[in-house]
Amino acid sequence: MEICIHPDTYTEPKNTPVQTMIHKTRFNTTLAQPKHWILGLISTVIVFTPAIALANNEYWLNSVREQLIRGALTLNLGGNYELTHDPFVDQLSSEQNDYITINLRSGVDYAIVGVCDQDCRDIDLKLYDEDGNLIDSDTDSDDKPFVRVRPRWSSQFKIKVTMARCRANYCYYGIGAFGR
Repeated sequence: MEICIHPDTYTEPKNTPVQTMIHKTRFNTTLAQPKHWILGLISTVIVFTPAIALANNEYWLNSVREQLIRGALTLNLGGNYELTHDPFVDQLSSEQNDYITINLRSGVDYAIVGVCDQDCRDIDLKLYDEDGNLIDSDTDSDDKPFVRVRPRWSSQFKIKVTMARCRANYCYYGIGAFGR
């Protein structure tokens, strides 16, 4: 519906959404059909929800990364360890396992540290060599496990991560390899 509003002759029509007078202006007051604004709302949600989820995930990822550094310091690994690989951060539900492959160099003392978010109560680590032999494990009931190795040759190792207890649907965890 089009309305031409003149200040001298204006009377507000019945059943119209127009609430203000506009001097000598011609405009279209057709309201958006409900299906159009609903589609617009759905489009907005679809566009912004992944960004919000990504920001939320980024918060947890950064939290776990910070815990890795603090965890390594509080474990008192002893003498000049530094991060040798990018931290690995992921999520698991209770009783789930994950395997991470890591390349380790011969002659380097490694401490591989695990941490998890505040919903996690127990996470375990087991380190296997390229032949599947168990090298070290930490299955204590804690949320900061660590294993050590000094490989005699450079090779791929596997870290088995077990989320033994998580209070939420899933918990974020992080694995950091420190070497000296």
